[in-house]
Formats: sequence, structure tokens, C-alpha cells
Amino acid sequence: MRCRQASQLISEGFDRTLSRSERRRLRLHLLTCTACRRFRAHLRLLDRLLPVLLAQLRPKRTSVRLPVDARRRIEGALPGTPRKEADA
Repeated sequence: MRCRQASQLISEGFDRTLSRSERRRLRLHLLTCTACRRFRAHLRLLDRLLPVLLAQLRPKRTSVRLPVDARRRIEGALPGTPRKEADA
């Protein structure tokens, strides 16, 4: 197995269960290839850290109160929003 095939299987292994044959061939390759072992370690690290990082980047829910006239102007500018006679 070449590194290109191994890296493909390493990546796919995060999305699906590899067959017994694929796992065996990959294990044999990883025994002799430092670069692919490093690649697998990096992907494992990303797989663990990405959910944590994304959770930290999500904005905190805050409540913002718009003045009534501002809310009416915004609603009136949205397509498909019925206009009230007083606003028209």
C-alpha cells in the first residue's frame, strides 16, 4: 500500500467502518510509515478538538429588544410580510 491509499483509508475510517481487509492493510502500512502515523495522529487530534473549538465559537444567546418602530420597518421591508394599513 502506498501513502496516498493509506491516507485515504485513514480519512475514510473517521466516516465509516473499514473492512477487515482494509484495516489489516492499513495496519501493515502504518508499521513502516512514520508520515502516515503522524497524519493519523493529527486527524485524531482534530477529531477530538474540533467539536470543542466550535462550541467555543458559537455566539452566546442574547436577547435584543428593538424599538417597536424599528421592528415594524424591518418587518415591512421583508418580502411576503403583510403590511398594516397604518404602516402603508
